Amino acid sequence: MAGKWMDEGENYVAQLIAGKISPVTTLYLGLYKNSAEPEESDTLSHLTEVTGAGYARKELKSADATIDGDTITYPEQTFFCSGAAWGYVYGYFIATTLDNSGYLLSIEHFSEGYYIEGQKGMKIVPKIKVA
Repeated sequence: MAGKWMDEGENYVAQLIAGKISPVTTLYLGLYKNSAEPEESDTLSHLTEVTGAGYARKELKSADATIDGDTITYPEQTFFCSGAAWGYVYGYFIATTLDNSGYLLSIEHFSEGYYIEGQKGMKIVPKIKVA
């Protein structure tokens, strides 16, 4: 399954096409804990991001992306949980910044959360479906 576009992601692309902003060469992959699927109009501030126990957003370099039709795919990324549990993780997001100051481009919500305990990892193949 591929992540769905958020309103901010669509607005970001429109601004790029219109030449109003410069493209970024690195995007960031993060995990969130919201059990309810975020609304399309939500922003980064609406997500409850995983914290602690070795968590950090992952860099997604544009040079590593592949495009097949209307789907952009990045290489598999592994998040490792060290120490305390993260608890339930319900999805991943792709953003333009390492903090919450940027655009929320897309999310993929898992229908069931994954409980991540200490010393376990989570593998994600980030995808964005453009259609």
